[in-house]
Amino acid sequence: MKMAEHALPSLLPRAPVSGVGGWVLRFLRLENPGALAQRTYFWTALSGGCFSASSLVLLVLIVRLLGEHGPYWGGVFSIALAISQQLITIGLFQMRPFQVSDVDEAYSFSDYLVSRALTVGLMAVAGAAWIVAGGVGRDKAIAVLLLLALRAGESFSDVFEGRYQQLGRLDIASKGMFYKTILPLGLFGVALWITRDMFAAFAWMALLYWLLLLGMDGLLIPSFARLTLRTSLRKQRQLFLACLPIATNAFLFIYLNNLSRYVIDALLDERRMTEYNALFMPSFLVILLSSFVLRPALTPLALSSKAGDASGFRRQIGHQLAWIVAFTVPTLLLAYVWGAPLLSLLYGIDLTPHRTALCLLIAGGAFIAVYYVFQSVLIIRRHQAACLLGIVLAALASHTFTPFAVRNYGVVGGAASFFCSALILSLIFITLTAWNVRATSPERSLHHGNA
Repeated sequence: MKMAEHALPSLLPRAPVSGVGGWVLRFLRLENPGALAQRTYFWTALSGGCFSASSLVLLVLIVRLLGEHGPYWGGVFSIALAISQQLITIGLFQMRPFQVSDVDEAYSFSDYLVSRALTVGLMAVAGAAWIVAGGVGRDKAIAVLLLLALRAGESFSDVFEGRYQQLGRLDIASKGMFYKTILPLGLFGVALWITRDMFAAFAWMALLYWLLLLGMDGLLIPSFARLTLRTSLRKQRQLFLACLPIATNAFLFIYLNNLSRYVIDALLDERRMTEYNALFMPSFLVILLSSFVLRPALTPLALSSKAGDASGFRRQIGHQLAWIVAFTVPTLLLAYVWGAPLLSLLYGIDLTPHRTALCLLIAGGAFIAVYYVFQSVLIIRRHQAACLLGIVLAALASHTFTPFAVRNYGVVGGAASFFCSALILSLIFITLTAWNVRATSPERSLHHGNA
Protein backbone atom coordinates (compact mmCIF):
# COMPACT_ATOMS: atom_id res chain seq x y z
CA MET A 1 0.00 0.00 0.00
CA LYS A 2 1.73 3.15 -1.21
CA MET A 3 0.42 6.64 -0.91
CA ALA A 4 0.64 8.83 -3.98
CA GLU A 5 3.06 11.71 -3.42
CA HIS A 6 1.94 15.20 -4.40
CA ALA A 7 3.68 18.54 -3.98
CA LEU A 8 2.26 20.26 -0.92
CA PRO A 9 1.14 23.88 -1.27
CA SER A 10 3.01 26.46 0.76
CA LEU A 11 1.50 27.47 4.08
CA LEU A 12 0.03 30.95 4.28
CA PRO A 13 2.19 33.58 5.98
CA ARG A 14 1.11 34.38 9.52
CA ALA A 15 2.33 36.08 12.65
CA PRO A 16 4.59 33.93 14.86
CA VAL A 17 2.78 31.97 17.56
CA SER A 18 4.53 31.58 20.91
CA GLY A 19 3.79 30.00 24.25
CA VAL A 20 1.24 27.19 24.44
CA GLY A 21 -0.01 27.95 20.92
CA GLY A 22 3.46 27.53 19.46
CA TRP A 23 3.89 24.24 21.31
CA VAL A 24 0.56 22.98 19.90
CA LEU A 25 1.63 23.82 16.32
CA ARG A 26 4.96 22.06 16.79
CA PHE A 27 3.24 19.08 18.35
CA LEU A 28 0.92 18.76 15.35
CA ARG A 29 3.94 19.04 13.00
CA LEU A 30 2.52 21.94 11.04
CA GLU A 31 5.92 22.46 9.44
CA ASN A 32 8.54 19.84 8.56
CA PRO A 33 6.13 16.88 8.66
CA GLY A 34 8.89 14.40 7.86
CA ALA A 35 7.77 11.06 6.39
CA LEU A 36 4.34 12.36 5.43
CA ALA A 37 2.91 9.18 3.92
CA GLN A 38 3.78 7.08 6.97
CA ARG A 39 2.49 9.74 9.34
CA THR A 40 -0.75 10.01 7.38
CA TYR A 41 -1.49 6.29 7.49
CA PHE A 42 -0.52 6.03 11.16
CA TRP A 43 -2.73 8.88 12.34
CA THR A 44 -5.58 7.97 9.99
CA ALA A 45 -5.63 4.44 11.39
CA LEU A 46 -5.28 5.57 14.99
CA SER A 47 -7.88 8.34 14.82
CA GLY A 48 -10.35 6.26 12.81
CA GLY A 49 -10.00 3.34 15.21
CA CYS A 50 -10.42 5.56 18.24
CA PHE A 51 -13.45 7.34 16.82
CA SER A 52 -15.16 4.12 15.75
CA ALA A 53 -14.44 2.46 19.09
CA SER A 54 -15.71 5.46 21.06
CA SER A 55 -19.37 4.43 20.83
CA LEU A 56 -18.49 0.94 22.03
CA VAL A 57 -16.47 2.34 24.94
CA LEU A 58 -19.30 4.70 25.88
CA LEU A 59 -21.79 1.82 25.97
CA VAL A 60 -19.42 -0.35 28.03
CA LEU A 61 -18.87 2.46 30.55
CA ILE A 62 -22.59 3.13 30.86
CA VAL A 63 -23.57 -0.52 31.31
CA ARG A 64 -20.69 -1.27 33.70
CA LEU A 65 -20.67 1.87 35.86
CA LEU A 66 -24.41 2.32 36.31
CA GLY A 67 -24.89 -1.06 37.98
CA GLU A 68 -28.31 -2.68 37.91
CA HIS A 69 -29.67 0.26 35.92
CA GLY A 70 -26.92 -0.09 33.31
CA PRO A 71 -28.97 -2.07 30.75
CA TYR A 72 -31.74 0.54 30.87
CA TRP A 73 -29.40 3.50 30.41
CA GLY A 74 -27.53 1.53 27.77
CA GLY A 75 -30.77 1.27 25.83
CA VAL A 76 -31.45 5.00 26.25
CA PHE A 77 -27.96 5.81 25.01
CA SER A 78 -28.24 3.37 22.10
CA ILE A 79 -31.34 4.93 20.60
CA ALA A 80 -30.08 8.49 21.31
CA LEU A 81 -26.83 7.56 19.56
CA ALA A 82 -28.76 6.26 16.54
CA ILE A 83 -30.82 9.48 16.34
CA SER A 84 -27.71 11.68 16.68
CA GLN A 85 -25.98 9.66 13.94
CA GLN A 86 -29.03 10.27 11.79
CA LEU A 87 -29.09 14.01 12.43
CA ILE A 88 -25.36 14.66 12.02
CA THR A 89 -25.78 13.81 8.34
CA ILE A 90 -27.62 17.14 8.15
CA GLY A 91 -24.81 18.94 9.99
CA LEU A 92 -22.07 17.40 7.84
CA PHE A 93 -24.19 17.58 4.70
CA GLN A 94 -21.78 15.03 3.21
CA MET A 95 -19.56 17.94 2.16
CA ARG A 96 -16.21 16.38 3.14
CA PRO A 97 -15.79 14.18 0.02
CA PHE A 98 -16.86 17.11 -2.15
CA GLN A 99 -14.49 19.48 -0.36
CA VAL A 100 -11.38 17.29 -0.45
CA SER A 101 -11.90 16.42 -4.11
CA ASP A 102 -12.36 20.10 -5.04
CA VAL A 103 -8.84 20.12 -6.46
CA ASP A 104 -9.52 23.25 -8.56
CA GLU A 105 -10.91 25.10 -5.50
CA ALA A 106 -14.15 26.09 -7.20
CA TYR A 107 -15.31 27.07 -3.70
CA SER A 108 -13.25 28.87 -1.07
CA PHE A 109 -12.82 27.72 2.51
CA SER A 110 -15.09 30.61 3.54
CA ASP A 111 -17.81 29.17 1.31
CA TYR A 112 -17.49 25.80 3.01
CA LEU A 113 -17.38 27.31 6.52
CA VAL A 114 -20.49 29.45 6.07
CA SER A 115 -22.31 26.49 4.54
CA ARG A 116 -21.35 24.38 7.57
CA ALA A 117 -22.76 26.98 9.96
CA LEU A 118 -26.04 26.87 8.05
CA THR A 119 -26.24 23.07 8.03
CA VAL A 120 -25.45 22.85 11.76
CA GLY A 121 -28.32 25.25 12.40
CA LEU A 122 -30.54 23.07 10.24
CA MET A 123 -29.42 20.03 12.25
CA ALA A 124 -30.45 21.73 15.50
CA VAL A 125 -33.90 22.54 14.11
CA ALA A 126 -34.32 18.96 12.87
CA GLY A 127 -33.29 17.63 16.28
CA ALA A 128 -35.90 19.74 18.06
CA ALA A 129 -38.54 18.62 15.58
CA TRP A 130 -37.58 14.95 16.05
CA ILE A 131 -37.94 15.23 19.83
CA VAL A 132 -41.28 17.03 19.65
CA ALA A 133 -42.84 14.90 16.91
CA GLY A 134 -41.09 11.61 17.57
CA GLY A 135 -42.68 10.81 20.89
CA VAL A 136 -39.38 10.01 22.65
CA GLY A 137 -39.44 9.97 26.43
CA ARG A 138 -37.78 12.51 28.72
CA ASP A 139 -34.58 10.52 29.26
CA LYS A 140 -34.10 9.86 25.56
CA ALA A 141 -34.85 13.49 24.67
CA ILE A 142 -32.20 14.82 27.07
CA ALA A 143 -29.66 12.28 25.80
CA VAL A 144 -30.37 13.33 22.19
CA LEU A 145 -29.89 17.03 22.98
CA LEU A 146 -26.57 16.41 24.74
CA LEU A 147 -25.29 14.23 21.92
CA LEU A 148 -26.34 16.88 19.38
CA ALA A 149 -24.20 19.45 21.23
CA LEU A 150 -21.27 17.09 20.68
CA ARG A 151 -22.26 16.43 17.05
CA ALA A 152 -22.35 20.16 16.32
CA GLY A 153 -18.71 20.39 17.40
CA GLU A 154 -17.82 17.40 15.26
CA SER A 155 -19.52 19.01 12.27
CA PHE A 156 -17.44 22.19 12.53
CA SER A 157 -14.30 20.16 13.16
CA ASP A 158 -14.96 18.22 9.96
CA VAL A 159 -14.86 21.31 7.73
CA PHE A 160 -11.50 22.37 9.19
CA GLU A 161 -10.09 18.86 8.83
CA GLY A 162 -11.41 18.76 5.26
CA ARG A 163 -9.34 21.86 4.47
CA TYR A 164 -6.17 20.26 5.83
CA GLN A 165 -6.83 17.13 3.78
CA GLN A 166 -7.62 19.16 0.66
CA LEU A 167 -4.14 20.69 0.88
CA GLY A 168 -2.40 17.35 1.45
CA ARG A 169 -2.21 17.34 5.26
CA LEU A 170 -4.54 14.53 6.24
CA ASP A 171 -1.97 13.69 8.91
CA ILE A 172 -2.78 16.90 10.79
CA ALA A 173 -6.53 16.35 10.37
CA SER A 174 -6.26 12.80 11.69
CA LYS A 175 -3.97 13.66 14.60
CA GLY A 176 -6.30 16.43 15.70
CA MET A 177 -9.29 14.11 15.37
CA PHE A 178 -7.55 11.56 17.61
CA TYR A 179 -7.07 13.99 20.47
CA LYS A 180 -10.53 15.50 20.05
CA THR A 181 -11.90 11.98 20.49
CA ILE A 182 -9.73 10.41 23.17
CA LEU A 183 -9.64 13.33 25.62
CA PRO A 184 -13.42 13.94 25.80
CA LEU A 185 -13.95 10.18 25.98
CA GLY A 186 -11.62 9.97 28.96
CA LEU A 187 -13.38 12.87 30.66
CA PHE A 188 -16.74 11.13 30.10
CA GLY A 189 -15.47 8.03 31.89
CA VAL A 190 -14.14 10.02 34.85
CA ALA A 191 -17.31 12.13 35.12
CA LEU A 192 -19.57 9.08 34.93
CA TRP A 193 -17.52 7.26 37.58
CA ILE A 194 -17.71 10.25 39.94
CA THR A 195 -21.32 11.35 39.39
CA ARG A 196 -23.02 8.11 38.23
CA ASP A 197 -25.04 10.50 36.03
CA MET A 198 -24.96 9.86 32.27
CA PHE A 199 -26.33 13.30 31.44
CA ALA A 200 -23.67 15.16 33.46
CA ALA A 201 -20.95 13.04 31.86
CA PHE A 202 -22.16 13.86 28.34
CA ALA A 203 -22.33 17.57 29.18
CA TRP A 204 -18.68 17.61 30.29
CA MET A 205 -17.70 15.60 27.22
CA ALA A 206 -19.34 18.07 24.83
CA LEU A 207 -17.81 21.07 26.61
CA LEU A 208 -14.27 19.68 26.37
CA TYR A 209 -14.75 18.86 22.69
CA TRP A 210 -15.66 22.48 21.91
CA LEU A 211 -12.67 23.79 23.88
CA LEU A 212 -10.33 21.48 21.93
CA LEU A 213 -11.93 22.54 18.65
CA LEU A 214 -11.37 26.22 19.40
CA GLY A 215 -7.86 25.64 20.73
CA MET A 216 -6.50 23.32 18.03
CA ASP A 217 -8.29 24.29 14.82
CA GLY A 218 -8.32 27.96 15.78
CA LEU A 219 -4.52 27.83 15.85
CA LEU A 220 -4.10 25.73 12.71
CA ILE A 221 -6.50 27.21 10.17
CA PRO A 222 -4.68 30.56 9.59
CA SER A 223 -1.87 28.56 7.95
CA PHE A 224 -4.29 26.94 5.50
CA ALA A 225 -6.96 29.54 4.72
CA ARG A 226 -8.06 33.09 5.36
CA LEU A 227 -10.57 32.75 8.18
CA THR A 228 -13.40 34.96 6.98
CA LEU A 229 -17.13 34.59 6.45
CA ARG A 230 -17.01 36.16 3.00
CA THR A 231 -19.26 34.30 0.59
CA SER A 232 -22.22 34.95 -1.69
CA LEU A 233 -25.78 33.72 -1.97
CA ARG A 234 -24.94 32.34 -5.40
CA LYS A 235 -22.03 30.26 -4.06
CA GLN A 236 -24.08 29.04 -1.10
CA ARG A 237 -26.96 28.04 -3.36
CA GLN A 238 -24.62 26.24 -5.76
CA LEU A 239 -22.82 24.43 -2.94
CA PHE A 240 -26.09 23.49 -1.27
CA LEU A 241 -27.56 22.11 -4.48
CA ALA A 242 -24.32 20.32 -5.37
CA CYS A 243 -24.22 18.50 -2.02
CA LEU A 244 -27.97 18.05 -1.53
CA PRO A 245 -28.19 14.72 -3.40
CA ILE A 246 -25.29 13.15 -1.48
CA ALA A 247 -26.50 14.68 1.82
CA THR A 248 -29.95 13.21 1.23
CA ASN A 249 -28.21 9.98 0.30
CA ALA A 250 -26.27 10.02 3.60
CA PHE A 251 -29.43 10.76 5.61
CA LEU A 252 -31.27 7.87 3.98
CA PHE A 253 -28.25 5.60 4.38
CA ILE A 254 -28.08 6.20 8.12
CA TYR A 255 -31.82 5.68 8.31
CA LEU A 256 -31.37 2.41 6.44
CA ASN A 257 -28.43 1.50 8.69
CA ASN A 258 -30.40 2.32 11.85
CA LEU A 259 -33.74 0.94 10.71
CA SER A 260 -33.35 -2.30 12.65
CA ARG A 261 -32.44 -0.31 15.78
CA TYR A 262 -35.44 1.98 15.40
CA VAL A 263 -37.75 -1.02 15.03
CA ILE A 264 -36.18 -2.83 18.00
CA ASP A 265 -36.60 0.32 20.13
CA ALA A 266 -40.27 0.49 19.09
CA LEU A 267 -41.13 -3.20 19.52
CA LEU A 268 -38.77 -4.48 22.24
CA ASP A 269 -37.49 -3.13 25.58
CA GLU A 270 -34.35 -1.17 26.55
CA ARG A 271 -32.44 -4.30 27.58
CA ARG A 272 -32.92 -5.87 24.13
CA MET A 273 -31.88 -2.54 22.63
CA THR A 274 -28.67 -2.66 24.69
CA GLU A 275 -27.97 -6.24 23.61
CA TYR A 276 -28.53 -5.46 19.95
CA ASN A 277 -26.35 -2.36 20.06
CA ALA A 278 -23.59 -4.31 21.82
CA LEU A 279 -23.66 -6.80 18.94
CA PHE A 280 -24.03 -4.04 16.34
CA MET A 281 -20.84 -2.18 17.33
CA PRO A 282 -18.37 -4.78 15.90
CA SER A 283 -20.16 -4.65 12.54
CA PHE A 284 -18.22 -1.47 11.82
CA LEU A 285 -14.83 -3.15 12.22
CA VAL A 286 -14.48 -3.99 8.52
CA ILE A 287 -15.82 -0.54 7.58
CA LEU A 288 -13.25 1.04 9.88
CA LEU A 289 -10.33 -1.00 8.55
CA SER A 290 -11.26 -0.37 4.94
CA SER A 291 -11.65 3.36 5.60
CA PHE A 292 -7.97 3.47 6.59
CA VAL A 293 -7.05 2.82 2.96
CA LEU A 294 -10.06 4.50 1.33
CA ARG A 295 -9.83 7.97 2.91
CA PRO A 296 -6.21 8.69 1.82
CA ALA A 297 -7.11 7.42 -1.67
CA LEU A 298 -9.93 9.92 -2.27
CA THR A 299 -7.76 12.75 -3.58
CA PRO A 300 -5.59 10.44 -5.78
CA LEU A 301 -8.81 8.94 -7.15
CA ALA A 302 -10.10 12.42 -7.97
CA LEU A 303 -6.82 13.30 -9.70
CA SER A 304 -6.86 10.06 -11.73
CA SER A 305 -10.44 10.74 -12.78
CA LYS A 306 -9.61 14.33 -13.76
CA ALA A 307 -6.57 13.18 -15.77
CA GLY A 308 -8.60 10.56 -17.61
CA ASP A 309 -6.40 7.73 -16.30
CA ALA A 310 -9.05 5.00 -16.63
CA SER A 311 -6.74 2.05 -15.95
CA GLY A 312 -5.25 3.69 -12.86
CA PHE A 313 -8.74 4.60 -11.66
CA ARG A 314 -9.98 1.02 -12.00
CA ARG A 315 -6.82 -0.35 -10.40
CA GLN A 316 -7.30 1.80 -7.31
CA ILE A 317 -10.91 0.64 -7.00
CA GLY A 318 -9.75 -2.97 -7.26
CA HIS A 319 -7.25 -2.39 -4.47
CA GLN A 320 -10.01 -1.07 -2.21
CA LEU A 321 -12.18 -4.16 -2.80
CA ALA A 322 -9.22 -6.48 -2.22
CA TRP A 323 -8.58 -4.85 1.14
CA ILE A 324 -12.22 -5.32 2.14
CA VAL A 325 -12.02 -9.06 1.42
CA ALA A 326 -8.74 -9.28 3.33
CA PHE A 327 -10.28 -7.59 6.36
CA THR A 328 -13.61 -9.48 6.27
CA VAL A 329 -12.53 -13.12 6.22
CA PRO A 330 -10.42 -13.19 9.43
CA THR A 331 -12.89 -10.89 11.22
CA LEU A 332 -15.76 -13.29 10.52
CA LEU A 333 -13.74 -16.30 11.62
CA LEU A 334 -12.72 -14.67 14.89
CA ALA A 335 -16.27 -13.45 15.54
CA TYR A 336 -17.74 -16.91 14.99
CA VAL A 337 -15.33 -18.58 17.43
CA TRP A 338 -14.74 -15.98 20.13
CA GLY A 339 -16.93 -12.96 19.37
CA ALA A 340 -19.99 -13.55 21.56
CA PRO A 341 -18.07 -14.77 24.65
CA LEU A 342 -15.67 -11.81 24.47
CA LEU A 343 -18.52 -9.33 24.12
CA SER A 344 -20.31 -10.95 27.06
CA LEU A 345 -17.18 -10.52 29.15
CA LEU A 346 -16.76 -6.93 27.98
CA TYR A 347 -20.31 -5.74 28.67
CA GLY A 348 -21.15 -7.99 31.60
CA ILE A 349 -24.35 -9.24 29.92
CA ASP A 350 -24.89 -12.66 28.35
CA LEU A 351 -24.59 -12.38 24.55
CA THR A 352 -23.57 -15.98 23.82
CA PRO A 353 -27.00 -16.93 22.37
CA HIS A 354 -26.46 -14.30 19.66
CA ARG A 355 -23.44 -15.67 17.77
CA THR A 356 -25.41 -15.94 14.53
CA ALA A 357 -26.66 -12.38 14.87
CA LEU A 358 -23.10 -11.13 15.43
CA CYS A 359 -21.78 -12.83 12.27
CA LEU A 360 -24.70 -11.50 10.22
CA LEU A 361 -23.99 -7.97 11.43
CA ILE A 362 -20.27 -8.20 10.61
CA ALA A 363 -20.98 -9.61 7.14
CA GLY A 364 -23.44 -6.77 6.63
CA GLY A 365 -20.70 -4.32 7.64
CA ALA A 366 -18.46 -5.74 4.89
CA PHE A 367 -21.13 -5.02 2.28
CA ILE A 368 -21.48 -1.50 3.69
CA ALA A 369 -17.72 -1.05 3.11
CA VAL A 370 -18.24 -2.08 -0.53
CA TYR A 371 -21.03 0.47 -0.79
CA TYR A 372 -18.71 3.20 0.53
CA VAL A 373 -16.15 2.48 -2.20
CA PHE A 374 -18.65 2.77 -5.03
CA GLN A 375 -20.41 5.75 -3.47
CA SER A 376 -17.05 7.55 -3.36
CA VAL A 377 -16.48 6.73 -7.03
CA LEU A 378 -19.84 8.20 -8.01
CA ILE A 379 -19.23 11.34 -5.92
CA ILE A 380 -15.79 11.88 -7.45
CA ARG A 381 -17.36 11.56 -10.89
CA ARG A 382 -19.99 14.07 -9.71
CA HIS A 383 -22.96 11.72 -10.15
CA GLN A 384 -24.64 12.50 -6.83
CA ALA A 385 -28.10 11.92 -8.28
CA ALA A 386 -27.20 8.28 -8.93
CA CYS A 387 -26.22 7.93 -5.25
CA LEU A 388 -29.62 9.25 -4.22
CA LEU A 389 -31.43 6.88 -6.56
CA GLY A 390 -29.50 3.90 -5.19
CA ILE A 391 -30.17 4.65 -1.54
CA VAL A 392 -33.87 5.31 -2.15
CA LEU A 393 -34.24 1.92 -3.85
CA ALA A 394 -32.41 0.16 -1.00
CA ALA A 395 -34.47 1.94 1.67
CA LEU A 396 -37.73 0.99 -0.01
CA ALA A 397 -36.64 -2.62 -0.20
CA SER A 398 -35.58 -2.71 3.48
CA HIS A 399 -38.93 -1.34 4.64
CA THR A 400 -40.62 -4.42 3.27
CA PHE A 401 -38.93 -6.92 5.60
CA THR A 402 -37.32 -5.21 8.63
CA PRO A 403 -40.46 -4.80 10.83
CA PHE A 404 -41.52 -8.37 10.03
CA ALA A 405 -38.07 -9.77 10.87
CA VAL A 406 -37.79 -7.96 14.22
CA ARG A 407 -41.39 -8.67 15.25
CA ASN A 408 -41.04 -12.41 14.59
CA TYR A 409 -37.37 -13.13 15.34
CA GLY A 410 -36.26 -10.39 17.74
CA VAL A 411 -32.52 -9.61 17.88
CA VAL A 412 -31.47 -12.14 15.23
CA GLY A 413 -34.25 -10.83 12.99
CA GLY A 414 -32.82 -7.33 13.30
CA ALA A 415 -29.36 -8.65 12.36
CA ALA A 416 -30.72 -10.54 9.36
CA SER A 417 -32.57 -7.46 8.14
CA PHE A 418 -29.37 -5.38 8.42
CA PHE A 419 -27.42 -7.98 6.42
CA CYS A 420 -30.03 -8.08 3.66
CA SER A 421 -30.22 -4.29 3.52
CA ALA A 422 -26.43 -3.97 3.20
CA LEU A 423 -26.27 -6.65 0.50
CA ILE A 424 -29.01 -4.98 -1.55
CA LEU A 425 -27.34 -1.58 -1.12
CA SER A 426 -23.92 -2.76 -2.32
CA LEU A 427 -25.38 -4.56 -5.34
CA ILE A 428 -27.34 -1.47 -6.37
CA PHE A 429 -24.26 0.78 -6.17
CA ILE A 430 -22.06 -1.68 -8.05
CA THR A 431 -24.66 -1.72 -10.82
CA LEU A 432 -24.97 2.08 -10.91
CA THR A 433 -21.18 2.55 -11.05
CA ALA A 434 -20.74 -0.03 -13.79
CA TRP A 435 -23.47 1.63 -15.84
CA ASN A 436 -21.98 5.08 -15.31
CA VAL A 437 -18.44 4.04 -16.27
CA ARG A 438 -19.68 2.22 -19.36
CA ALA A 439 -21.90 5.14 -20.42
CA THR A 440 -19.06 7.69 -20.12
CA SER A 441 -16.17 5.59 -21.50
CA PRO A 442 -14.20 7.09 -24.42
CA GLU A 443 -14.87 4.02 -26.53
CA ARG A 444 -18.63 4.44 -26.12
CA SER A 445 -18.42 8.17 -26.90
CA LEU A 446 -16.49 7.42 -30.10
CA HIS A 447 -18.98 4.74 -31.05
CA HIS A 448 -21.81 7.27 -30.82
CA GLY A 449 -19.84 10.01 -32.57
CA ASN A 450 -19.58 12.19 -29.45
CA ALA A 451 -15.80 12.35 -29.05
